[in-house]
Amino acid sequence: MLASEEREKSMEKNVETELKLLFGKKELKALLELPLVTKKTIKGSHQSLKLVNAYYDTRDLILRQAGIAYRIRQTGKAFEQTVKMSKRAAGGLTSRGEYTVSAKGWHPAPDKFNGSGLPLDLEGLLGGAMLEKLFSVRVRREVRLLQVTKETVVEMAIDEGHVLAGKKKDTINEVELELKEGRLGDLLEFTAQIAQRIPFFTESRSKYVRGLNLLGKMDPAAQAWTSFEPEGKSSYAGAVKGQIYQYGTRILEEQNAFRESHIEEEADRIFLPSFRTILRNLFWVRTLFDRAHGLVMNLRTVTEPLEKLHTLKEFRATWRKLYKSAGPLAGSDKLTDLVEKDIARTADKIRGQVRDGVYTAVLFSVYAALEQGSWNAGDYLQLDQMLQLSAERTLEEIHHRLVEQSRKEAPAAAAGKKGKERRSKARRQDGGACEEEKLLARFLEQAAPLMGHLGDIAGRVKIEALTKDGRKKLARLAESLEGSMARARLLQYAAAQLGQVRDAVTACEAGLLCGWLLAASQAERRKQVKYFRKWAAEVRLPEKADNMPPRPVPEKA
Repeated sequence: MLASEEREKSMEKNVETELKLLFGKKELKALLELPLVTKKTIKGSHQSLKLVNAYYDTRDLILRQAGIAYRIRQTGKAFEQTVKMSKRAAGGLTSRGEYTVSAKGWHPAPDKFNGSGLPLDLEGLLGGAMLEKLFSVRVRREVRLLQVTKETVVEMAIDEGHVLAGKKKDTINEVELELKEGRLGDLLEFTAQIAQRIPFFTESRSKYVRGLNLLGKMDPAAQAWTSFEPEGKSSYAGAVKGQIYQYGTRILEEQNAFRESHIEEEADRIFLPSFRTILRNLFWVRTLFDRAHGLVMNLRTVTEPLEKLHTLKEFRATWRKLYKSAGPLAGSDKLTDLVEKDIARTADKIRGQVRDGVYTAVLFSVYAALEQGSWNAGDYLQLDQMLQLSAERTLEEIHHRLVEQSRKEAPAAAAGKKGKERRSKARRQDGGACEEEKLLARFLEQAAPLMGHLGDIAGRVKIEALTKDGRKKLARLAESLEGSMARARLLQYAAAQLGQVRDAVTACEAGLLCGWLLAASQAERRKQVKYFRKWAAEVRLPEKADNMPPRPVPEKA
């Protein structure tokens, strides 16, 4: 068994791992009636509790600055005091150190934590400063234990109550799923199964943070989302998981605000960059992580409407620009109205996915797979090494496709002088593009995503097969290909409109845009063929596969 699996099997002592979820009243009732919950509830574990909590710190928030929350809790007549350490959070999932000892009433006693395992000198940190009450939390809690698998027990706690800070209060209606024993992957899989049946949202703020917000003691900058770039020497599995958790968290937090606003048309701007980053990470590990392909297919259910919305908005902007100069020749602008209706329909579909919890279900399925899947060499392969490996395999795939293309070009190349004359004649008759160039252009259309991924990797690590000049040429080529893919999407949509519209004005406008896009695409493709030949002439393409013939020497531009 791998060391990571052993760590997962036995949870670290004094570490609290939990999820905070938000359900509507109707959805909460459905949750409690769900067979997934009722059949897994451990007999005799259900109980109702009244909890009163008070949080403490010094006047200048010494504990807060050290990443510590100090709480005293009353349950019935019993009192306990707890220290919670800095947390790691991802989309409602938190993991943090938690140390609890007995208390005498509402009187903080930091000295009681001596010998509790707390990895710091609490009294020394306070330096004699007095602890004062900040705010209180009162909740009615329903608790039940769930045997989600043979190895894993989860505590489900339903909290209803308030955070009280002076005259201010914040309502609490949340469900906590805490891992009591077993595997994190089981908790995430169980949560994903709930999400597939009942829509819910996540709450990344703790009750402590919500109380500080009421007091105005939380720095907004400290709560702002910041990107995190893992170290190149870190484990690739941990780095990829961290990136996916991080950007998944951003999506889950953004959707909480999105569902309460009316900014449907901005959905692509809000969500698409994070989804693309997750997909990019999965592409890098496609040959190392056994569930990568399945996760990509699952994510497509939410990214396809976002990509369509992005394309429609680009289409509208492109058409408006063209219409200013040439459109009036076709008559009144009817194409814009048609596109805006399609934008509204697509944006409404995205809102429905968010409302119905589709994003939540997909992301928790991804999280569960990250923990349950098999990572080849996950314990020792570093991030930089993984990127190098991904680059090599991408180059191999580009090489393989190039070889296949060369087989199509071989008859023309073997024709000698007659072949050259024929190609020269073809260039004159077809605007300078011979059959050989067409084939290479088609190859670049197919290989564009690969070139884009390779360019992205080259911007992060040094690829042995590429010279410094080769990396620059690759960046320029990848950027050009990205623009071509965007135009191809616009052209595809414009052609679809031509096949659907019935009035002559709209058809004329769509045809005008199609012609403009085609002309721009053809001009750009000739440049790309030139760029690619220059790049391929100096790149050291791998030749590892036994069935690959030697690569052809590219023709000079």
